[in-house]
Parts: sequence; structure tokens; C-alpha cells
Amino acid sequence: MIIDVAGYYEPASTTAGLYMGIPEQRICDTRSSAPANECTGKETSAGRVLTFQLAGQGGLPASGLEAAVVDITAIDSPGFGHPALAPASVPRPETSNLNFGAGEVVENSVLMPVDSSGNVAIYVANGTPEITVDVSGYFTSLGSSGAEGAEFAPLANPERVCDTRTAEAVNPCTGKAIGPGQTLTVAVARIGDVPADATAAVLNITAVGSTSGGFVNVFPAGQSLPATSDVNVAPGEAVAGMSIATVGTNGSVSIHNSGGSTNVVVDIVGWYS
Repeated sequence: MIIDVAGYYEPASTTAGLYMGIPEQRICDTRSSAPANECTGKETSAGRVLTFQLAGQGGLPASGLEAAVVDITAIDSPGFGHPALAPASVPRPETSNLNFGAGEVVENSVLMPVDSSGNVAIYVANGTPEITVDVSGYFTSLGSSGAEGAEFAPLANPERVCDTRTAEAVNPCTGKAIGPGQTLTVAVARIGDVPADATAAVLNITAVGSTSGGFVNVFPAGQSLPATSDVNVAPGEAVAGMSIATVGTNGSVSIHNSGGSTNVVVDIVGWYS
């Protein structure tokens, strides 16, 4: 077991560290088949640093940005390895944000700080994966004009709000495995101590027993499906990932499954309001 600490929450503030959810967008994709973006033509390999602009991209502000919520995915490396994310102006960290094996597609959510120019760096140790980065929200910096943002509140007891498996306790999702191309809507506001005015929920999403490879993405209920992903799944495996999910219509989020049929388990650990 390895545990790396990346940050902490301070007591309530009127300007610094407030959270703003935005429509999820892909801002970095090193694959040659992807549309032109911040990472087009930028290779990754051991010892190579992938640097790109985060501030001002994908709905993020050009100034007043302290950190962003991103999903990073490592794709089809011929060998094992791990990337580490950091502001572009700081030394390479001795930590990792995800670990991948040969030929795997592995994803993780990261709260990614930026440097004073709004740039970030991805350091790859071993392997040569393709990399994608999706952004879904950000935290304001001290003195920014983001006072309309939300503050974090943890649940004292994390709560399971959805479990599609028929063998588990009866709940709102019992028997609702998500088929290929299908979407399941899950209520997260007004659950336990989560208030009706919650703007985002911190969720742990687990895909269980998928019949084929693919991915699951989480987005606000009532909005269009984004071209991003939150959890990449493999046949028969149980794969979990964190999502700071913006809450949509009726205090709910939508969970879309790209391929095969998969069960999903959703646990809520906190919210922003």
C-alpha cells in the first residue's frame, strides 16, 4: 500500500479554494487519431515531460485558477509504468497518479494544481502510453472573483446510493444493469445529509462484471453526453474511480455505459454547495 497526499481543505473562505463545476471536456489527447488539441503530436516516454496549458482551456478561467479536477487516462503502453502530474514550474514529484500495465487502459481522477502561468506537466516513469486528460471543474485562487463557488462538506458516514446488482440489498438501482449505449439516472441530492442545493457530489463509481471492455462516464442529468470518460472497464473486472460530479436536473447525475453490459455501484462521500 502506498499513500501520497496531494492537498487539504481549509476552513470556509470567501474567495480561495471554492469549487466551480463545468461541462466535462477533453483538453489533452496524444493519439494521432484525435482532433487537434493541446497535446497533439506530444509523445510520452520514460524521462520525457508532457507540458501543456490548463488555464483558459475547456471552460477553465484564464486567471484566478488554483487547481482543476481532471481525469487522466493512460492507454495501450507496450510496458508498465506510471505518470505523475504537477505544476509545470516545480520539480518532478516522487509520487504517482495511476499505474498501468502493458496494453491496459487505466484512468484516475486528480485534483491538479497549476503554476503561475496556468501550465501543468505530466512526468512518465517507464512505458510509452498515449495520454488523455478531461477537465470537469476547478478551484479558485486567493483573491479571485470566484466567490460564487461552492465549499466542500464531507459525509460523516459515506453512503451507498445505487447498486444495480440483484443479489444486493434492495435500493433505487436494483436490477438496473446498464446495457451498451444506455444511461442510468441516479439521485444524489437529498440523500442522507446531502442538501437539495448541492451543486456537485463526490462519488466513488465502481463498474462490476462488465461483459466487454469500454468505459463509464458521469455527467449532470438533463445535459448532453460528453465525449469523455470517468472509469475504464475490462470484462469481468471490478474497477472503481472517483468523480466530482456536477449535479443536474432533480438533484441527479447520469451514468452512461459505452459497451457491453455492466453493473454499477455508486457511493457518495461528500458534496459541494
